[in-house]
Amino acid sequence: MKFSEFKYERPNYEENKKDIRDLIEKINSSFTYKEQRENIDKLNDIRNNIETMSTICSVRNSINIEDEFYEKEKDYWDEYSPLYEEINSEFYKAIIDSKFKENIENDFGQQFVKIAEYSLKSFSTDIIKELQEENKLCSEYTKLLASAKIYFEGKERNLSGLGKFMLSKDRDMRIKASKAYYGFFENNEEKFDDIFDKLVKLRNTIATKLNFENFVELGYIRMMRTDYDAKMVENFREQVLEYIVPVASNLYKRQEKRLGLDKLTYVDENFEFVSGNATPKGNPEYIIGATCC
Repeated sequence: MKFSEFKYERPNYEENKKDIRDLIEKINSSFTYKEQRENIDKLNDIRNNIETMSTICSVRNSINIEDEFYEKEKDYWDEYSPLYEEINSEFYKAIIDSKFKENIENDFGQQFVKIAEYSLKSFSTDIIKELQEENKLCSEYTKLLASAKIYFEGKERNLSGLGKFMLSKDRDMRIKASKAYYGFFENNEEKFDDIFDKLVKLRNTIATKLNFENFVELGYIRMMRTDYDAKMVENFREQVLEYIVPVASNLYKRQEKRLGLDKLTYVDENFEFVSGNATPKGNPEYIIGATCC
């Protein structure tokens, strides 16, 4: 089935809330793990459908931000996804408090239980309003990126449409395309700055409401980084600086020489060979057939 054929239907929040809470009650009152597992599976079916509809909407909205139907649907999800998260938190609490927690870990894996724990740490009903505002700001950022209409080489193009010109064998074309690409960000600098400024302040508010010192720790929890933290990443960055940067610098010097340039600049970094970068060969059917077992 093609993605365009996937059916989208906005979930009914009130009906889903009632059904999920009924199942949570059954999960909490289950006498056996078999009974609890059956109710967890039923609840996950509802959650999967909700998540599927949200994803379909998001993708179709990103494909065409001028589609009024999916624009309105995206507004709906910006408003309601924190409300669904509230119900999810009730489900995750039932998982954490389950007397059959060991069975759940055996069936779903320890990571599932970790996800439940992290989800509870990163949510509170006190931040629903802020989460809704955060969603709207993220959507505003996406719309701004997608709004790019740059007249280049005789045709109106979006940002991704400039990609092939930024990898041209002709260095002058790479320079011209790069200026057009980054010119969009320069022309919209104030708008981007305003969005990021609001996001930083809003996320700091969310973090402090959840009793974190700042957004850093909350950010790792949101990303479900259950096996490493900010301190470990700091150490990793130091190792990158010590070991990887010298190797990368040497590779860039070789690239500079290979391309016959006096100095490698940002317009050349992704252009690797005088003959042009490697490109896929064959049609999609051939590529899929050649890579499948």
